[in-house]
Amino acid sequence: MDPLGLDFDPPSASQVAETPEELGRYALDRNNLAVRLAEQGRREDGLAAIEEAVTIYRQLAEADPGTHLPGLARSLNNLSGLLGELGRQEEGLAASEEAVTAFRQLADADPDARNLAMSLNNLAAQLGELGRREEALAASEEAVATYRQLAEINPDAHHLAMSLNNLSVLLGRLGRREEALAASEEAVATYRQRAQADPDAYLHNLATSLHNLATQLGGLGRGKRHWPRPRKPSPPTASSPKPTPTPTCTTSRCRSTTSRSGWVSSVGRRRG
Repeated sequence: MDPLGLDFDPPSASQVAETPEELGRYALDRNNLAVRLAEQGRREDGLAAIEEAVTIYRQLAEADPGTHLPGLARSLNNLSGLLGELGRQEEGLAASEEAVTAFRQLADADPDARNLAMSLNNLAAQLGELGRREEALAASEEAVATYRQLAEINPDAHHLAMSLNNLSVLLGRLGRREEALAASEEAVATYRQRAQADPDAYLHNLATSLHNLATQLGGLGRGKRHWPRPRKPSPPTASSPKPTPTPTCTTSRCRSTTSRSGWVSSVGRRRG
């Protein structure tokens, strides 16, 4: 057991698993370990764990796809994310494409297509990072359409705004500014509504989408006239609280960029 409490080097699969069910549980444990390692910044260790999970799930899915294809798809999605973060974009893209294919098969039998939409969003991000913008746009548009269908069933069970934000960025990079603006405005409106109900969960997303909206407006030469002029602060009084400094945005999240969906750690559960 390492100092973080992560059992990175447990017994091998052959030592702890004798049946397909036991092997599947072992693969799930490796998948979840990879998620935790990635969250701790230990990407190389996480990659080793997720590669083992993918290998086991692939073997299991060949024999029993009905039971183990979901696990393979989830682990492929996580493998894609880790490879991308390690700069191995082409390998990450291959894993992402395989994840989309698997989730498509699953979506044919399950009307809840959240995982398919998530994997399409991630595929669009991978393609965009490789400069394949037209293909990225096609995947992003399909992700938005899928999330929109899900939103009609349960508005709280989707990431439509995130996907719209990504679509806006891709459209902007392709010079389709008016379409990009429309997608960005819808993302802002959605995040604003959610931030009013749960600011802790959505205020950062609203800020990011507003930044992207400002970028789209600027690209159309409409930046200055669409943003209200800031009001002068009232003179301080003896009872006035000290103002909180505004943090300076220096991370990549503050630039107009596409976002990947979160890690998949277990059935129907996404992180991030």
